[in-house]
Amino acid sequence: MKNLDIYSEGFFTDINIINFNLHKQFMQQQNYQYQYPDQLNQPQQQTYNQVPPQSQSFPNAFPNQLPSDKVTGSVDPNSLKYKFRNQQISGYSFLPNIKCSVIFSLSVGVLLTILGVAIIIITATVIEVDKRYDDICGINQTDCTVTIEVTEAMSKPVYFYLGVQNFYQNHRLYVKSYSEDQLLGEDIDGETAEDKCTPIILNKDLGSSVKAIDATTVLAPKAIANPCGMIANSWIQDDYIFADSAGTIIPISTNGIAWSVDKDKKFKRNPHASTQQYIDVLNERFINWMSFYTLYNWKKLWGIIDHDLPIGTYKFTIKNYYDVLSFSGEKHVILSNVTAIGGESKLLAVLLVSMGGAYILLAAAVGIFKFYQKLSNSTNTTLDFNWD
Repeated sequence: MKNLDIYSEGFFTDINIINFNLHKQFMQQQNYQYQYPDQLNQPQQQTYNQVPPQSQSFPNAFPNQLPSDKVTGSVDPNSLKYKFRNQQISGYSFLPNIKCSVIFSLSVGVLLTILGVAIIIITATVIEVDKRYDDICGINQTDCTVTIEVTEAMSKPVYFYLGVQNFYQNHRLYVKSYSEDQLLGEDIDGETAEDKCTPIILNKDLGSSVKAIDATTVLAPKAIANPCGMIANSWIQDDYIFADSAGTIIPISTNGIAWSVDKDKKFKRNPHASTQQYIDVLNERFINWMSFYTLYNWKKLWGIIDHDLPIGTYKFTIKNYYDVLSFSGEKHVILSNVTAIGGESKLLAVLLVSMGGAYILLAAAVGIFKFYQKLSNSTNTTLDFNWD
């Protein structure tokens, strides 16, 4: 016989009366014999004497039942299910004291400072040459020559960036003015274009006599612009030819300047692209352009020069189509090499060093305060932290 003990004190109060009746019914269904105590008004134990059922476990009608052996019906208190349902799984709570907090803050501060200094040292080897050209080349000038001086030899590959200043690509209306479906090569209707691409919806919004990428077909003014939206329409399509001082052209490759996941998953040509699209959406410069920046001064990878550049004078022959003077912007050509952690990253290094310094100052302030408090034997219990 098995005895299951339940204390009767306070059992017949409020909702417990219902629980008692349900529990009694369950015991009867399970072939338990219930024995009432002699006096219910006295705190004592109630006893259930069980007639063990034959190979019977607890029914599924009680979802919160304890896990039991299917043969004997016994409860395994060491099972994970039992411990989980009874909230007996071991748990850990990290309650740091002052000493632990000081050591942790000091460790984090030192680590961040070391990382920041390491980035500064590594990126110090980056060679970057920057030249503004919008103040030299007139709008729609197709043969503008800009010279650039390389004062340190640059090993290949050399990365060519287009730098733009005072251009707010993070504007709320600007960043949402494009159609993902259209960039994936699908046709969209006028309602979708108006919802996604305002204010550049139709070809007439692009200007007069816009041609398709085949350079011969004039796009219908009332047809939906492809691609539509302000981001695509603001793409800087200036052209660049790079040469050394002797006039020997050094090719600039655009192959591989965009992320492969963007090329494969986010951009596809429309089946009628040659006669309906005014931009080739698989152009890797265009793909990079569609990845907008959060700051107003930025640079985008525009090409790769697979040649060593010794010290000397080099020339860019530029076809300058894009006007930045209307918003007081600037355009720059930038040559740079990279390190194992990328190009020049002063902002990241400054942030890491600043955060590291803040952690170190915090740890020092708390440590000095506690040390002074112990020396002065302060009686102010509200400030008496446990150092140990």
